[in-house]
Amino acid sequence: MKNFSSKHLFILTASAVLLSSTLSAQTFEDFGDFGTDFGGETKQGVTVSGRASLETRAYCDTDTSDKVEMQAIPDARLGFSFNGKQSDVNVVVHLDEYTIKNHPIDVLDEATLRGYFGNFQIEAGIMKIVWGKGDKNHVIDNFNADDYHDFVIPDYIDRRVSTPMIRAKYNFPVNNLCLEGVYTPFLPVDRFAVNGKWVPGQVTQLKSLITSNASNAVVTAAYKAKMDNSSTAPLTTAAYLTALTQANNLNSNQDIIYPDMKTLKYGQYGGRLTGTFGPIDLGISYYNGYYKQPSVNAAKMSSYLTKYLSEASISEDEKFLAYDKKQTFGIEAAAAIWHFNIRGEACYNLTEDIEGTNPWIHNNSIAWLGGFDIDLPFWNMNLNIQETGTYILNRDKIRNNITDIEKSKNNNYAENKLIANISTSFVNDKLVPEVTFIWVIENNDFVILPKITYSISDGLSLYASGMYITSTEEASQFYSWRNNSFVSLGATYRF
Repeated sequence: MKNFSSKHLFILTASAVLLSSTLSAQTFEDFGDFGTDFGGETKQGVTVSGRASLETRAYCDTDTSDKVEMQAIPDARLGFSFNGKQSDVNVVVHLDEYTIKNHPIDVLDEATLRGYFGNFQIEAGIMKIVWGKGDKNHVIDNFNADDYHDFVIPDYIDRRVSTPMIRAKYNFPVNNLCLEGVYTPFLPVDRFAVNGKWVPGQVTQLKSLITSNASNAVVTAAYKAKMDNSSTAPLTTAAYLTALTQANNLNSNQDIIYPDMKTLKYGQYGGRLTGTFGPIDLGISYYNGYYKQPSVNAAKMSSYLTKYLSEASISEDEKFLAYDKKQTFGIEAAAAIWHFNIRGEACYNLTEDIEGTNPWIHNNSIAWLGGFDIDLPFWNMNLNIQETGTYILNRDKIRNNITDIEKSKNNNYAENKLIANISTSFVNDKLVPEVTFIWVIENNDFVILPKITYSISDGLSLYASGMYITSTEEASQFYSWRNNSFVSLGATYRF
């Protein structure tokens, strides 16, 4: 994890050892029971459970149908928890090729200590928490970042990046009222593939922009030296290639261009109040932190690259990438109406560019999610539909500034996604087919994710799955992945 050092890991691990005599097991009430997810057998208060899977994936390039790329994806999770009378300890270890190679510290996926004091509960460690009533989709869930190195194929909670945090909760004796506060001293940021099939178009564009600006900086410096009759040698092919090599090194070494996240400046905090009022579960929340994806300040790029290529010292304020500050005011609700389970979330994102006139900072925005699921009266079928969207405010200020980071090629400052899942089961629930649809309405991007699972015995299941993706607009976020359709076979064992 870029913002979590070995020192912090040592402190948390040492704390777990020192407190294990008084603290114990986590229920994972925010996203499903730990034992239910992995299986598990409990003896003397200790639970050991796990999940191991192997998927073989075949990509089919739709532009060149004779090209097939194969990929093997092993994945394993092992969980330990100790349950005491007034405390819990939980540890989850995650092993997969990507994590081991790129973020080895994240092999320790979670390590949580929790204590119970009557109606009061406090927990600390490397954690994932979920805010909001949506089903694997949220607009008010801000504390953990997402790992998109494999697109959105892994489950929502498996994509979340754990971070050190402290959470305190108080349960009132009326209306299931629960008040919680969260603080994390570090900022986890979204992760994207930098090579392979799932590199986003924005990453490719940023690399190209850096290399282009580096080339211009070299040419400008050489021309200035010549005009000033400087003793500096004029630009040569070798010097030019060396500069481009340095620019490529800059692209590959993200620590050089990204802000230093190992400071308390990037702490996050917030509070949430939830309760039940009649048939409706309601909640309000407040988050104070940062966007998880960086903004690019093009006005700083040339001067930064000139200093970088000349090996001059560069301050944090001179870096051209930044994570914008934001506050999120959220509401959430869920209710069962007839056979429908209704859910919704909405929020207002307040940034430091209230007027919308700063081209390098996100404008204020609103975001929402609404949906339902229903069990249909045939084939054990369940239908789950959710719509989520964002709308950027002060759009006229963006249209009038061609350098604004939120400038849209089609002047569209709203994005709506429709997400639908249909699932059913046969053969005493051993055979489970399902299909998920994702439609980005404004850009007409479309993703289909079919899957069929067969449980051979307790814990062991086989599955066949795939993905079809289509995108026709170059400005679309899915355009760079338009040829990434695949089919796959896999096996999972839970214990």
